[in-house]
Amino acid sequence: MKQLTLTLIMLALLPFSTALARDYGDVYHEVEIVDERGVRVTDISSVEIYAPDTTTNAVIYSDRGRQNTITIPMTTGSTNTTLVNGLMSWFGPDGYDFSITDGTNIATNANHRTRTSSEGTLVFPSYLTSITTSQYLDAESITMGTSSDWVLNAGATPDLLTWTPASDGAIFRIGANDAATNGDFRVMVGTDIGLLIDEGVPSFTWTGGAASINASSNFNTSINTGTSTGTVTLGSSTAGALTLDTTSTYTLSSDAAHSTTTTDAGADITIDATAGSVIIDGGEAIATAVIVRAPAGGVDIEAAATFDIDITATGGRIIGTATENIQNTVHLEENGGTSGSVNVYSNQGTGVSATTEHDASVQLHSDDGGISLYTTANLANAIRVETNGGTNETIVINNVQGTGAAAVTIATNAAGGDLNLDSVLGRIEIEAEENVANAVYIIVDGDTLSTMKLLNDTGTSATDGAASIQITSDLGGIELLSSLAAANQIRLNAAGTVAGFAVVLETSDGAVQVNADGAENGDVTIDAADVLSLIAGDAAGLLTSVGGFEHKGIYFNFGAGIVSASEMIVYPGQGLLCVGLTSGAAEIGSTEGYVGSDTETDFIRFMITMPDDWVDTGTQADVILTFDIDEQAAEECNIDVRIFEYDGNANTTPIITDTIVAADDGTRAFKSLVTNSAGIGNEADLGPGDVLIFELTGTAAADDYNIYGMKMVYRVGLQPTE
Repeated sequence: MKQLTLTLIMLALLPFSTALARDYGDVYHEVEIVDERGVRVTDISSVEIYAPDTTTNAVIYSDRGRQNTITIPMTTGSTNTTLVNGLMSWFGPDGYDFSITDGTNIATNANHRTRTSSEGTLVFPSYLTSITTSQYLDAESITMGTSSDWVLNAGATPDLLTWTPASDGAIFRIGANDAATNGDFRVMVGTDIGLLIDEGVPSFTWTGGAASINASSNFNTSINTGTSTGTVTLGSSTAGALTLDTTSTYTLSSDAAHSTTTTDAGADITIDATAGSVIIDGGEAIATAVIVRAPAGGVDIEAAATFDIDITATGGRIIGTATENIQNTVHLEENGGTSGSVNVYSNQGTGVSATTEHDASVQLHSDDGGISLYTTANLANAIRVETNGGTNETIVINNVQGTGAAAVTIATNAAGGDLNLDSVLGRIEIEAEENVANAVYIIVDGDTLSTMKLLNDTGTSATDGAASIQITSDLGGIELLSSLAAANQIRLNAAGTVAGFAVVLETSDGAVQVNADGAENGDVTIDAADVLSLIAGDAAGLLTSVGGFEHKGIYFNFGAGIVSASEMIVYPGQGLLCVGLTSGAAEIGSTEGYVGSDTETDFIRFMITMPDDWVDTGTQADVILTFDIDEQAAEECNIDVRIFEYDGNANTTPIITDTIVAADDGTRAFKSLVTNSAGIGNEADLGPGDVLIFELTGTAAADDYNIYGMKMVYRVGLQPTE
């Protein structure tokens, strides 16, 4: 291989010039670059001049007066350059280092020599620094040994250097066999050691960059195999990523415990079989053969859409335990969609729970708290308890120790929400064994419109002891009690048509008593549209009346004696006033007269005089008023009624204010006052001969009605009078 030898020729300066340069601390340098034969190399492209033992550019000049600084690197075109055809000169410090390139190859001096007053030239021989030019041949070799044992070859490829032994079995050795003469083998990467074989502590170290073992061959790679008992370490606390990759199987096997640990906050351990399965198998026969533990966080188990998560204990149990002291400590949730469901299923268990036991095949058990079934679904069968096993199946809701009034409660809270007990082909039995009053207690606690009803929809029997509805007490009595302060408190109504006795009050061996005890309202009325029969075994006791009173009825016809609406005025002795009426009063000659009203601005006034034969006992039933009304509107009609007592002066304060309600049935009927339906005889201002003025007004524009008259029933004495 042809080489360039750098020869530095230092030219001596004249005494005056040398002295002047030294005043500045600089000397004159002239360098000619030649090859090993002394021929000048003319294709040098760049030269770097450094301060000694550094890579810092030196400050040099093209003139001894130091006025013209040469730009470094020095090229044939740089400022104040002196590089011409491999020859250059400058003024600068005595010692220096350099780097020379021809555009492809670079040569540097490893050692510099300082010019002294006794030296004339400074030569850099070829074994110190050389530069290869493109004109020399490639693939030149150095042969060593008497039998050409080794050949060092620089091949045609620029970065190829080959050591070739003469035969197999040759040894490439660094150092001697004895430990005293061994040495390190180092490959430098930049200024650092990249590859180190350390002779002091036998080891192999690579720090220069990426390292590959068996990167492209198809041979097996073994680390610490065979009989080795040494430890294999991959990575450290400061190492980068570690990747194990194979297209075949991958096995980690150890006789002792195996641990995979990551210590960085938030760092994950991922076991991922992209196209296969992940199997975690603990073969030890203990309760904790496999443990999934998250001491500082939660545990998630996820499956892809349409796939299941199966937990199977073959021959054992599945136990889920949570110890956090909060609500929903154990939470099973379905969140798939409207068809999703949660199923707790016992496939083979046949156990059932008797009283105080808890061994059913599916058991919900709470030692210290309650058990709640809760749903917000707005659907029928939102919660359903159902058996479907066979004819012997039963459903039992049992409170073993509760003693409260609501020990077992089945409730519905929403308005209109019904509670249905339905036995399709069987019976419904409600049984209480406590020896107290109200052992069975059915209560309605809604509002004034609430009712209670026992209905047999299909039964037709009326036989004694087998009627379709029976209320039976074997050893005690039966009481019907109402505290309502109004008519019809207790009502027995047989609505069917029958020629016999529709209602029968019967005792086998006892008396029947109908008793009205009220001093004011203690009346008993028996009203027969056909025949009234009183039959007694002892005629002497057929009828007894103590202080009884009878009533008389008077009907006031509003159409009688009226010729036209202009005659309708109001003051004593004149009768009737109607204002704003659309139809007015029926005239004389009609079969039956009436007054019509169709809006709330219409009103009717009339007067009556209380009869002289009225017996005033101070009770409501002394005077009972009803109104003969034919309702005309398409909806319910409400009529305000005000009653004034006439005392010879204008009296604008009514003694009675009430309302008549006529249903929208389009029929004529006698309508009672709403509040005073039982009568107005308890009004303190009333007495025989008093003059009363009545005023009737509709409450709304749609109140349309015809009124024919008013009926007054009042007490007169013992004899029935009409």
